[in-house]
Amino acid sequence: MKASPTFWQSVCKRELARDQTSNPMWDTKRQIIWLVGGIAFGTFIVYLDARDEFGRFDSTVFVFWEIILLGIIVVLFFLYSRRKN
Repeated sequence: MKASPTFWQSVCKRELARDQTSNPMWDTKRQIIWLVGGIAFGTFIVYLDARDEFGRFDSTVFVFWEIILLGIIVVLFFLYSRRKN
């Protein structure tokens, strides 16, 4: 049994209307939540990794991995936040 073309047209129109009326504020809130969570969790992991065999904190290792972490987050944020035309 085939669906009629009018069914799919109505589904597409409904999706398009929902996309046009979506709240951009929620997208901003979601981006902020993911950024804060990603940076906090990543920094915690980097902090744990910056200790040597004797348990001493090595600040150069921490700074190196923190820069790598922030670089990855910035690149992914740029890629995912671009507008799709």
